[in-house]
Amino acid sequence: MKYLSLDGLKYFYNKYIGSLGDAAKQDVANNLTTTTAGKVLDARQGKALKDSINTNAQGVRDVKTWMNAIESDLPVKVKQKVLSPNLSNSDKFDVFLSSEVPDAVFVGAVVANGTDTIWCTGVTRNAQGNWIGVLNAKQTGKINIWGFAIMLSER
Repeated sequence: MKYLSLDGLKYFYNKYIGSLGDAAKQDVANNLTTTTAGKVLDARQGKALKDSINTNAQGVRDVKTWMNAIESDLPVKVKQKVLSPNLSNSDKFDVFLSSEVPDAVFVGAVVANGTDTIWCTGVTRNAQGNWIGVLNAKQTGKINIWGFAIMLSER
């Protein structure tokens, strides 16, 4: 019968387990919703994250393709910009200043965070005439937004 000596056990621990540090002693979260500190993310969630990012990126590409088609087919100009506002318990964010798109006939915004739990419900103007995006719920932290404005132009 073979057995592992104490020196062999120490070697195995130092080489394979000790190098993991605190991660080897943490609970594993196999979901994308856990917010508890000190947990490690199960590797199976890598595919879920990649799928979510790819779906979101494809959605943004589809909207941009649509916007480019509108601009080439109609007498309009489209202005686009990427925003990353850092919100503090707010459901509103600046999309465009009135001076950036003075002749806008339509302004929209798309949340590009790769999640289906937060989205832009619409864009409105504030008292200063600036275009403000409105989210479906208050958020804290940074969100990624793709904003666009459509303005009439002469051809």
